[in-house]
Amino acid sequence: MVDSTAEIDVLAVVLHCGPQKNADRSHHRCREITLCDNQQNQFLFTLWEDFGEIEGREISSKMTTQTDLLVILGRSIGISTYQGLSLQTRYNSTLRVNPNYPQAVALLKWDKR
Repeated sequence: MVDSTAEIDVLAVVLHCGPQKNADRSHHRCREITLCDNQQNQFLFTLWEDFGEIEGREISSKMTTQTDLLVILGRSIGISTYQGLSLQTRYNSTLRVNPNYPQAVALLKWDKR
């Protein structure tokens, strides 16, 4: 059973970034991206509202203009059982694209193998 109140930190490579869209029949906007961690686990990561608009647009733009892979660092990320096990932003989440951390550099080197 997944604790819906649990929050985790995530460091992963971005494999795919979808378009900004409305979630089902609601007025909530989201963007879905696919992540891969250092164990080669893939996760659906939903960026809600401003995260999808601001950080999602940055990710999408960089994916179309750069040949290098992107790493994303997410803090206070929620866990969901949507489509299996997935991740989602929350009001207190923070996201950084290509953070300047040794772990991010190591993840990029690992992924290129």
